[in-house]
Amino acid sequence: MESRFAPDSDPWREFVQVIYLDEALEQLSCEQPDHPMVAVFAPLFARSEEVLETEAAECYNRIDSPELDRASVAGLQEVFVSWLMQRLTYKGAKEIEEMLLGKLPDIRNTRSGQDLIAIGIEQGREEGLDQGKLVGQVQLLESLCNSKQTMEAELRSMSVEQLKSRLNELRNVFDARQP
Repeated sequence: MESRFAPDSDPWREFVQVIYLDEALEQLSCEQPDHPMVAVFAPLFARSEEVLETEAAECYNRIDSPELDRASVAGLQEVFVSWLMQRLTYKGAKEIEEMLLGKLPDIRNTRSGQDLIAIGIEQGREEGLDQGKLVGQVQLLESLCNSKQTMEAELRSMSVEQLKSRLNELRNVFDARQP
């Protein structure tokens, strides 16, 4: 007996396209095996828990696709881990984490890792410029105050905060000597 609400009966077949998730993912995995969505659904459709355990880290890493924005990647990875934990109920959260983290790529080889390194390099440059300017100012004020000259290597080993503090001390000395 055919239900009048079945999507393949009239009038629904004109408006509704039936897609079976397992079939769509199978086709996608044949056409684009590295597609992030194939990886996301791996915990649901893996042939066995043993296969899933060996492929989990690789799937997790494939979700981090350059075509996806960071928020989407994070959300899909969270869904993947949730499904993984539901499928591998005999593993604790720590074991799942170790399974995934043990096989994560070197952070320097990931897009997000490279982005973080670039940010660090830029911040390092800016801090280095600030430090260099402060070293020069300290050396100039030490000269003007006829103070003992601090070795440049020692000044360069000081933090920006330490250099600012030294500069303020020298300014006080310099201002005190002015008539």
